[in-house]
Amino acid sequence: MKVALLIRTLLSGGAEKQCVILAEVLTPLHDVIVIVQNGEQINPHFRERLEQVDVPVYGLDYARWHNKLMKLNGIVKAEKVDVLFSYLTSDNILAGGVRMLNKRLKVVGGIRNCKMDKGRFMVNKLLSRYLHDKTVFNNYSGYQEFIQRGFRPVKCQVISNSIDDLNDAFIERSSNLRVNILSVCRFIEQKDLPTAFNVIKQLVEKEGIQINYLLVGYGELEEYLRELIIEMRLSDSVEMVIKPDNLQDYYKMADIYLCTSLFEGTSNSIMEALSYNLPVVTTNVGDNNQLVEEGENGMVLEVGDVDGMVNHLKRLCTNGQLRKDYGARSKEILAEKFSRSRFEENYQLLINALNGNER
Repeated sequence: MKVALLIRTLLSGGAEKQCVILAEVLTPLHDVIVIVQNGEQINPHFRERLEQVDVPVYGLDYARWHNKLMKLNGIVKAEKVDVLFSYLTSDNILAGGVRMLNKRLKVVGGIRNCKMDKGRFMVNKLLSRYLHDKTVFNNYSGYQEFIQRGFRPVKCQVISNSIDDLNDAFIERSSNLRVNILSVCRFIEQKDLPTAFNVIKQLVEKEGIQINYLLVGYGELEEYLRELIIEMRLSDSVEMVIKPDNLQDYYKMADIYLCTSLFEGTSNSIMEALSYNLPVVTTNVGDNNQLVEEGENGMVLEVGDVDGMVNHLKRLCTNGQLRKDYGARSKEILAEKFSRSRFEENYQLLINALNGNER
């Protein structure tokens, strides 16, 4: 079976990483190619991983939609693609267009958030109903929300994200006086980082807890956040790290993971935190309540609940054994619900069903 994965870029990001993981798990069973709309925007690490499993990468590299569609159609025909997976709205549009030109082609669209603006929602709804054979959601909350708003259940399916192979090693962390709290994300409004700063400020100034808040990522709000750190007098407690090559080291040095997002799908960053046996304090958005079990490996709170986050982080900051117990459970939850083998099996079942070989 020839399988193609279509994505806007392969820069660092959740959808991009899931695209690479899917290519890796499908390669032993299928002939896989990856098609990137902007072929110059590829993370070298992702390119290396795809090269290691002999997955070719094609770039569309045109600004005009018509030219992109024609090049995509040429690749699909030349490579005799049977199934095309797309990830984000612009990918879904191109996939729908090429489906109109190739009636035999099976197309699977992607929805990767629990919220979407009205325009994009209507576009994806029409694509799912009329041009895509299936729509894969990476989160149950988005699936339920979109079904209620008119997506057809028979055309929709949930397949949760996966992670890289889970390391069995349990990371032992020393009980330092200064606690490292970590957030890894894009610097965009969705992540509600001003709330995170307010939480850190209260922990430091009102609770007297010594904290190093590691904010790792990149994005359009970088300068605004730097100014906010100075304005809130948090320079001694907040460290911004931009696109580090050694991201894993930050998970290893962290003691607690914090997520303040306004909406999510399935958070890749929280999944990574679980894999590094970290306790998590998060907002109740997307499938975060599937990743974090209250009182087991962390706490799930309402969006903007600064006082709640402060209270639970204070408890974790002052109790090293609780952090260790929660972290151990984090790793167990990840292995139970989000293993690479389950991810592979779910996609293989979908491909079989699309080709009439459902078992």
